[in-house]
Amino acid sequence: MILNKLSIKNLDWKHPLIKDALEKNHLASGPHVALFEGKLSQAFGFDHCITLTNGYSALFVALKSLSIQAQQVVVPAASTCLAMTNAVLATGNTPIFCPLDPDTFSFDLDELKEILKKNSVAALIVPSHFGVCAPIEKIKSFTDIPVIEDACQAFLSRSLQKSKADMVVLSFYPTKMFNCIDGGCLLTNDDRIAKKSKELRYYDDQIQPGSTARYNLKMNNLNCAFGLVQFEKLPGLVSRLKEVKGFFLNTSQSLSGFLCSAQLEDNVIPWRLMISLENEDWYEGIRKLGVPIDREIISASIDELYTAQKHLNRNHYSIPFHQDLTREAVNFISSTVNKVLN
Repeated sequence: MILNKLSIKNLDWKHPLIKDALEKNHLASGPHVALFEGKLSQAFGFDHCITLTNGYSALFVALKSLSIQAQQVVVPAASTCLAMTNAVLATGNTPIFCPLDPDTFSFDLDELKEILKKNSVAALIVPSHFGVCAPIEKIKSFTDIPVIEDACQAFLSRSLQKSKADMVVLSFYPTKMFNCIDGGCLLTNDDRIAKKSKELRYYDDQIQPGSTARYNLKMNNLNCAFGLVQFEKLPGLVSRLKEVKGFFLNTSQSLSGFLCSAQLEDNVIPWRLMISLENEDWYEGIRKLGVPIDREIISASIDELYTAQKHLNRNHYSIPFHQDLTREAVNFISSTVNKVLN
């Protein structure tokens, strides 16, 4: 059996929303931006949504909106998309990396507490990796430092579980399950942050040189129109992915010790289905038998002091999880992995 990886469906250029944007030349600017922002605010339960060019620019603007002084410490994850690190550096701040918890793929809370004891921290960028929502409420229980949640890999799960973060950042890049060519957004309930973010996003209200810096980081109207089309498909996508997850739950009982348990909980829709393999030969065996398997965890930190983090990076892989998987395909994945592990 040949299994494909996550595939991004062709965009619907004939949809009335897209035709309307094209025919009226609403490409860079137009009415679909506000409509898309309204949909996002409603879906995630926030008062404000600021659309931006991509996930990185959303992280950058989120940090800038906090008016953090230069060279302050910002804590991203030790293993994540490098956009987090680049956003911290681009705002003139210093990253100190927090190791991940292997059970949630988000911050190790004990390690985070140690970092907070030893440093004056201005902000946290907490990841919701692989569809598992970050433990924001637990973090909020022991610190009042502003929390930016990077939910770029958890669009679907986070829409089902409302976040308590000060800001939530999303990406609509084609590798994401919810995509619209490209784009990103920042969600918040804070009026001041929203106002500052909108001022930073574009310079059409910059009256004179020397006033506060603005950036050209707005999301194009055409991309937002595609986003509105994706929202129409969202209920069907969520339903289908829950069905695929059910296939795994019904066929993978013997894999329970190897799969990330947090990904199997209710209202969690994986972005990648993660599996822990202690023996690297298992990876080769699974791959040679026809199951696409990849190493997904990328080191954002050059610090190799954390033994647990190194183990996490080297021993966790992803197996296929997407809407095109049939029950037969899931049975094949499960039986193949079982064959190698046993």
